[in-house]
Amino acid sequence: MSAFTSSAGGQFAGALGLAFAAARAASERGEDWAAQAKRYRRLAEDYKEAYDKLYEALTITKEGAQEARQTRDFLLGKLAEATQELADARGVIRSLNDDLRSTSAALNEATAHLRDATALVKRLQEEKRQLIEAHRQQMQQALERETRQVEELKARVAELQRREAEAVSRAEAAARQVERLSAEREELRRWHAANLALRCALEVQLLRADADNPLLQDQDLRDRVRRAGEMAVTMLGEAPEAGAPDPFDMAREAGLTFSVPGRPNSVEVLSELALAEVYMRRLLALNLPADRAMEVLQRLGRGEGAASAARELLREMEPGSVLLKPETVERVQGIAMEEFQRQQQQRRLSRGGPSAAWSAAMLGHAETRARALQALGAA
Repeated sequence: MSAFTSSAGGQFAGALGLAFAAARAASERGEDWAAQAKRYRRLAEDYKEAYDKLYEALTITKEGAQEARQTRDFLLGKLAEATQELADARGVIRSLNDDLRSTSAALNEATAHLRDATALVKRLQEEKRQLIEAHRQQMQQALERETRQVEELKARVAELQRREAEAVSRAEAAARQVERLSAEREELRRWHAANLALRCALEVQLLRADADNPLLQDQDLRDRVRRAGEMAVTMLGEAPEAGAPDPFDMAREAGLTFSVPGRPNSVEVLSELALAEVYMRRLLALNLPADRAMEVLQRLGRGEGAASAARELLREMEPGSVLLKPETVERVQGIAMEEFQRQQQQRRLSRGGPSAAWSAAMLGHAETRARALQALGAA
């Protein structure tokens, strides 16, 4: 405070000194003193006003200094309190630092655990991803496998359906085949019956070839012929079994071969018998319907020859057959002539008489038929 007052007084004294110095200078220069005095009076008033203000300021400054001292004392007290609090705070800070260090250590440990946990989580996530990917691949493979199995099943179903359709078609074809075979079986029955009836007719022709044959008047013969016809009718309802006797042989075994004296027309009868049998066997190979075979019987009933009737029927069914050629007839007639000569020789050598010899020759007709069939190549 004193330093400030001294400084202000010094400034005021300096100002007055400057004023008087200026006044002396002005007097020395010969200026108007009154004007100068008036000017300086105003200046002195200004300085006086300034001094009053300075004094007032100094008074105020004293009061401020007292307040400043009080404030200083208060602040010093507060500073002491703050110092004490600072000391306490330093202790707290040291404690907090210790706690911070322990917390930092725990944090570091937790950070390490967190890193380990993070690594574990990443590893587990990677394993989970691998498991999911493996499961997805397994499911994809299973789906593809099941898809292939479904496609295979579809293909198998389609194949089974195709086989079923084929089986149905084969069954239908088999049914039609059964119907056809049944019809053919019936036709075969009729055919065998027709063959047997035809054989009966041929045997009757053999009898008629010799008008003097006493057997024509034999009632037993007539009965056997009638029974043979009845047998033919009975065969309409029976199927020939495998290995069954030939219908022609059955006719012979029925007693339809008789003794006929050796006359020239006997060769013709034998030739006609061989030709008729060859023709009829060829017609059988051509699946001759039974009704057509009955036509042959009807023509026989009208007095026509058996061979000519069968020949006409063969000409209708197989116009180009080798059996229709004249040389074929000649060959069969030649075979018949050889057979006739052999029979004549047997009749001369036989002790049973001509009728017995001729019957023996006729019973051997199967050999003649076989020779004719072999020579002609007919089935």
